[in-house]
Amino acid sequence: MSLKLNNVQLDAQARQDGISTNGKLGDRSASLKANVNASLPEGWSAKLTVTDKTASDLAKNVSLRPAGANLELRNGDRVRLGFNLHSQKVQINARQNVNVANREVQVDAEYRQGERDHEVDVEASHELDSNTRVRLNYGVHNKELTAALRYRMDNSTIEPQVNLSNQHWKVSLEHKLSSQDHVEAHLEKDNDPRLAYVRNQDGVEVRLEAPVRSDIAASARIRVQRTFDL
Repeated sequence: MSLKLNNVQLDAQARQDGISTNGKLGDRSASLKANVNASLPEGWSAKLTVTDKTASDLAKNVSLRPAGANLELRNGDRVRLGFNLHSQKVQINARQNVNVANREVQVDAEYRQGERDHEVDVEASHELDSNTRVRLNYGVHNKELTAALRYRMDNSTIEPQVNLSNQHWKVSLEHKLSSQDHVEAHLEKDNDPRLAYVRNQDGVEVRLEAPVRSDIAASARIRVQRTFDL
């Protein structure tokens, strides 16, 4: 049996909640995540993700606690099997291309064990052209239907999405500044808009993200991820 490790990732994140206009600091947290990928025979691959997370308030208590480990087996984009070693829960994804009215439609099915019930989603997507992709997702377990459209134009991408069952919507925008840098904006019903700046250079990704509010700059996040081969 041949085993090759590749794309080993180390991901560190820091978060500050509640930096108010009067200077009062809220909870701070940090986390560390490691991904190890391995190539297996017959087109299969494996990925092990291990996460540790500090206590929520670093100013009062600095102590590491395990947040879980997840093992994933996949065969290209066709089949993905996931097992969370901490919660003992399973997730299964399957993908198939089908022909509908002389159009190629990609169908994805996902099964996962929720906290109480079994959850199943079925999703169909189709490329209208090289820049536009439409997607419909139906939650069998909650009877919710979500529609989304992804449109690319030059260096920008916009993706509006709406849940037709409860009218909840969100919009994601991304603009590429250069081969290394891009900015993102996320708008969502009943939530604060969020802006992010991302730089990816020499295998190191740095992400700075914060909400846009008039009275508070809260939930700021800094993330650094490093990828290398073993």
